[in-house]
Amino acid sequence: MGQYHLTVNVVGTHGAVSPLSGTFNKYTVVVLTATIDPGYRVRWEGTDDDSSPSLTNTVTMHSDRVVTAIIEQPKVIKVPGDYVRIQDAID
Repeated sequence: MGQYHLTVNVVGTHGAVSPLSGTFNKYTVVVLTATIDPGYRVRWEGTDDDSSPSLTNTVTMHSDRVVTAIIEQPKVIKVPGDYVRIQDAID
C-alpha cells in the first residue's frame, strides 16, 4: 500500500490548523481542524469539501495533497438608518 504526503498551508495570522503535515497510507481520511480567533472564518482549498464553512474538514489521501486554509475576517456591511433591506439603502 502506498503512502502520500499532506501539506497544509495557512493564510492569515488569526488561527491555526492541525495537522499541518504528515505522511499517510493510501485512502486514509485525514481530519483537519482549524482553531480561529473570534470574528474570523476559515475557507478551505484542496479538501474533500471546499465549500464547507466548518472548522473541521477532511482530505482523502489518494495522492500527495496540498490544502490551503484561508483565515479571514468576513466583510460586514452596515446599512445606515432604518432601512429594512440593503437594496432600499442603495436606491
